[in-house]
Amino acid sequence: MDNRYDRDFYRAQQDGSRRSAARVVRLLHQLLKPRSVVDVGCGVGTWLAAFLEQGDAEVVGLDGPHVDTGMLHVPAACFRAVDLAVPITVDRRFDLAVSVEVVEHLPAGRGPGFVADLCRLAPVVVFAAALPYQGGTGHVHENWPEYWAQLFRRQGYGVHDVLRSSLWLDVEIEWWYRQNLLLFIDDAAWDDSALAPLLASAPAGGCLRGAAPQPLTRIHPVGWLGWHLAEPGAVVEADRVAGPRGEELRYFNHLSELWLSGRNDEPPPRPLSG
Repeated sequence: MDNRYDRDFYRAQQDGSRRSAARVVRLLHQLLKPRSVVDVGCGVGTWLAAFLEQGDAEVVGLDGPHVDTGMLHVPAACFRAVDLAVPITVDRRFDLAVSVEVVEHLPAGRGPGFVADLCRLAPVVVFAAALPYQGGTGHVHENWPEYWAQLFRRQGYGVHDVLRSSLWLDVEIEWWYRQNLLLFIDDAAWDDSALAPLLASAPAGGCLRGAAPQPLTRIHPVGWLGWHLAEPGAVVEADRVAGPRGEELRYFNHLSELWLSGRNDEPPPRPLSG
């Protein structure tokens, strides 16, 4: 992380993040009722604040020392400064780990270790990461959901797409959360807890345990239209991606085939930056 993540960065995004978190966390609380939550890449703590508003859960936020603690939406005692670019050392587990729109800010080589860190922290992980060409300040590794799901699979965590259908049309939630939010659950936790009946009553669209893997990539129309209409010349935008488009599609097709096969292979890195 660097000085791009300054007070102005957080001022620009905190209201939308807090508003989105309030809506999403209400659903998460109904499904999971976590008693302890860790937010990895918490920023100024907008999502943690939403969990506090829902009840008496213990919350801990992890992010870099660049975060101005004077801007936190939660008590400063809830925040721990850590370097997310290296393995995270925390001497406990939580009921729930949250990491939304964070990992795209870290180098591609950190991806597998970051996912492993999340799985060490909790048996249930709420995760969202920017898609290729989504764009954003400091995005250095955008990738497809199938890539991240394959990394979670290698940790023994299954994907449960039980959030997006309920959130998709909610204009109070930023479109990138509506597009990218997924729930990952440790297979052992599924066996040993009440998660199965809770998720059985969740909105349609989930990937039920034992079912064949389903495609995970979705493109939200708000983001799609914003990308194409950012400049008058949509043809110019198309030309900008024409060169690497074939390589990108081949990579996506390979990732999709790997994910849908159910194999436990390590996913290949994305060949393009950004």
